[in-house]
Amino acid sequence: MSIDVSDSRSGTRRTEVLVIGAGQAGLAAANELKKAGVDYLMVDAGAAVGDSWRQRYETLTLFTPRSISSLPGLPLPGDTEGYATKDEFAAYLARYAKVGGHRIETGTRISALRREHGVFEAVSSDGRIYAAPAVIVSGTGHRFELAFMVDDDAAVNRLYDTWRAAGVAIEQEPSVAVFGRTFVALDPDGHRLRVCTPDE
Repeated sequence: MSIDVSDSRSGTRRTEVLVIGAGQAGLAAANELKKAGVDYLMVDAGAAVGDSWRQRYETLTLFTPRSISSLPGLPLPGDTEGYATKDEFAAYLARYAKVGGHRIETGTRISALRREHGVFEAVSSDGRIYAAPAVIVSGTGHRFELAFMVDDDAAVNRLYDTWRAAGVAIEQEPSVAVFGRTFVALDPDGHRLRVCTPDE
């Protein structure tokens, strides 16, 4: 069972594993974490579990039959050789989360992810901070930002020159933000890689 451990002074939410995304991949991961007795917390940008499916085009169905579309421990209701609609699958995910007793904070979009002193800090778009030694990021079509902290402005510039010369795509040229000198590159999947100095 996941236990809420918060730092009352900073408001930081702490857990052993933070699972970002409460879709099928995130819920399956949470199921395994719970079986292993690992403390975890899930966050999802949607207002409710399954919203990413509910908001897709009306005639969408799964591409695989129910017999191989179920998550561990709970069969997907209906004809095993039939194909669930998007709304059926959304309802199934919500039920899976409830039956499994997974603690999920919905309406929480993670806008940045950084690592300091062996701990990941995920920052939500409204400023909440979640800290965990391990992070599982699930979902498709989303871009997350991973921060690389370097010592000083000169190190930012050196890394920019090295990555640029290696052909790494640059989304944001070096500039000075409120937290210091920074630039943003893209990995091969289009995720943002922010290089910056520590915010003192």
